Amino acid sequence: MSGYSSIKVRKIVDLLASRFGVITWWSGDTDEVMIGAVLTQQTRWENVEKAISRLKADRLATMAAIHAADVADIEEAVRCTGFFRIKAKRLKGLAALVMDTYGGVAQMAAIPTASSATGFPGPVLLWMPTRTGSCAVPGYRRNNPR
Repeated sequence: MSGYSSIKVRKIVDLLASRFGVITWWSGDTDEVMIGAVLTQQTRWENVEKAISRLKADRLATMAAIHAADVADIEEAVRCTGFFRIKAKRLKGLAALVMDTYGGVAQMAAIPTASSATGFPGPVLLWMPTRTGSCAVPGYRRNNPR
């Protein structure tokens, strides 16, 4: 971000915080946040919570587990979110990106993020190209885009 943009964004963040209070990021680990970001598209939060619980029960709530799983098992676990076939494929794609590019979530998290350059704490958005557009997923990314 340019200096001007950073100042403008900071003012917007401060204005929103003064109006609505501090909004905290959800308390799940990085895997859960990334999975939830995909699942929350075009669905109610209650259904995302059900799907995350099901993924945990089925031991599919990590990028490594999703990467190794059959897409049919993921589809069944996330069926309650709607568009479950698309979301299962996006989760598989995200897991492949994380595992094949970085070697896992911990290795990806160890890479410095843009937040250190912008001064804004919190996650950075990882953009996943999809057939119908792009999907923004909270996570981490290298400074050199692929």
